[in-house]
Amino acid sequence: MNRPTSLTTLIRAATRGTDLSPLRPGFFFCGPAVVVAYFIHPWPDQAAAEGDFGNGNTAEGSGTFLNLSTSTDNTGNGANTLLNNTTAIGNTTTGSAALTNNTTGGFNTASARTVAKQQCIILQQERQIEALAKRVDKVSAQAEMSRPEPQLAATIE
Repeated sequence: MNRPTSLTTLIRAATRGTDLSPLRPGFFFCGPAVVVAYFIHPWPDQAAAEGDFGNGNTAEGSGTFLNLSTSTDNTGNGANTLLNNTTAIGNTTTGSAALTNNTTGGFNTASARTVAKQQCIILQQERQIEALAKRVDKVSAQAEMSRPEPQLAATIE
């Protein structure tokens, strides 16, 4: 039978590094880290959202359908696709973060590559708009400068 060990003996043994399994010096450093990791690790439903979500919703990837409520017939493939989807119907996504902010829109098809391409097109269009606005300002200034001074008509009495 094992003899009870006093608390003082356990503390001395832990600080000396003897082989009392749970009280080795490494335990004091690793133990708190394990506890912290447990609490900051995402819960299982957020960590790996995969498979059938019911109502025809299917997902592969973490964070997919995180806010799902009454949506039907949606397919999300990739991390955080259809993340905020609540009541949308018939959406299909491929790639990370596709249709992330779609909440109620239906029958959309998007891929992360498509989203990146659209963002590039939007940036190009914004630059074109800025260039056109500068040209309009320049032409307006030239027109203002070339306008003849108003002349007073002489009145004949």
